[in-house]
Amino acid sequence: MRKKEPANTVTALPDYAEILTSICKEWDKAEEDIKVAEQVGDQVVFPSVKELRYAGRRVVDALQMIAKGGDDAAIKALFDDARFNCYRARHDAIDATVATASTEISISVKRLGYDAVLRAFPRYSDLLGHIRNVQENLARSRAKRDDRELIYRTVESGDFTSIVRLLRDFRQSTPIMTSLAKSDRFWRTVGVIGAVVGIVATLVLGIWALL
Repeated sequence: MRKKEPANTVTALPDYAEILTSICKEWDKAEEDIKVAEQVGDQVVFPSVKELRYAGRRVVDALQMIAKGGDDAAIKALFDDARFNCYRARHDAIDATVATASTEISISVKRLGYDAVLRAFPRYSDLLGHIRNVQENLARSRAKRDDRELIYRTVESGDFTSIVRLLRDFRQSTPIMTSLAKSDRFWRTVGVIGAVVGIVATLVLGIWALL
């Protein structure tokens, strides 16, 4: 591998303009997905943040090598690693968002009942379908490592966007779900009490008739 003559960073950077532009693009995408994941889960997605930190470290190391006229292949390898760190940051953010959505709707159905959820949010089945599609694709990405980035990009441009949008609508409908569930429980209780009263009355009348 040829070694570059010592040069200052400014004059050497044009040699790496394309890959640096690519890293910036992927970094921006990762930050966007991380922000979405934080808004959905209401907490920092630490795995994603760590991946961006690793990416930044590799970029700094590469720039330092450029400033010292380091080996071209080693510099490009560091930049490639930085770009893949951005990919992984995005992947972790998508994973976290989908996991939050899946857990949240599952808990709501168990706590409030499917009927109340469906009446308040008729698109529940759509949301669940998008989540399951993503989960299947992400599981497939684990078996096909070479296709992982392509799979995540496909998910991100399709089901993932729908999940985020529908989950926001789902959350807005939560007060209605809660109200319907309380009403359902009230009337079920009234029905049970009515049935008990009816049975008792029947027994009393039966005993009265025997006297």
